[in-house]
Amino acid sequence: MQGFSYAFIGTASIILAALTISSLERDKGVGIYTAFLSLGLLTGPLITTFSIPFFGVSNTFFFAALAGLVGIYAAYILNRKFSEIEKNWQVIGVRVEKELFKNKILAIIRNRTFATAFIGNLSFFILFGVLLAYAPLYAKGSLKFSDELVSMVFLLYYVATTLTRLNVGKIVQKVGKDKLLLVGTGLSVLLAFSLAYFKNGYVFAAFFAMIGAVQGILFPVGSMLIAERIHPSRNVLANSLYMMGADTGQGIAPLITVGIAIQYGMAYTFIASAVISTFATIAILLISRLNQKS
Repeated sequence: MQGFSYAFIGTASIILAALTISSLERDKGVGIYTAFLSLGLLTGPLITTFSIPFFGVSNTFFFAALAGLVGIYAAYILNRKFSEIEKNWQVIGVRVEKELFKNKILAIIRNRTFATAFIGNLSFFILFGVLLAYAPLYAKGSLKFSDELVSMVFLLYYVATTLTRLNVGKIVQKVGKDKLLLVGTGLSVLLAFSLAYFKNGYVFAAFFAMIGAVQGILFPVGSMLIAERIHPSRNVLANSLYMMGADTGQGIAPLITVGIAIQYGMAYTFIASAVISTFATIAILLISRLNQKS
């Protein structure tokens, strides 16, 4: 049920952020929005690091319930605000004609920019799903981390994500969205291999945090590309499909790697995710070259 709710919240909020921010401020705005998203994710490990020693693991979930109550109240206020302007909400200066749902889906899938953003997002969140499922077990079993240290590793991850997202607008201006997407996906390959190769706890934590920085780049950049290069009438559906890449990646990651974890050990699940990211990097590179030729 939590996953069901998260899918709705994540998809709806990124669509609202992309559509309500003006095109001139979109890169900076989406970066700030996703930074606050990761700030919420950062708060979880921060709370658990201190609450686990005092209240235990199971009681810590009550803190999440309190945060959820705050979220319900915020959503209620936002819903009232948006309901007042929803009737007059339209994309100004864009003529929107009716389009069959099937045709809209095909048009989005055939868009090469969407393809690169989706592939990068899907491959990264397969890696992220592997980390969520196996990194805590690997850190505790192989690196002898305590529960508190595992929480600290995730805290570092989301600190890196938040800091990167706060500066993603500046990074985009200097490097460019297309290049960042390719470089970020390529970096995830190297970092995933590094997690499996280095057995030192401090080094593991450092590479883990660097993966958080990569997430801070990839996710908002993909959303920026979609908002910029997909027709406004297809933007909502395109963002929904884009978010499905993240949800699907996290969901299938433990399923496709559980056999590897049992047969060869959890470190090899990081290698498996790196292999998937390798193919994704090659696919993004090939599609980008096709874009340049056309």
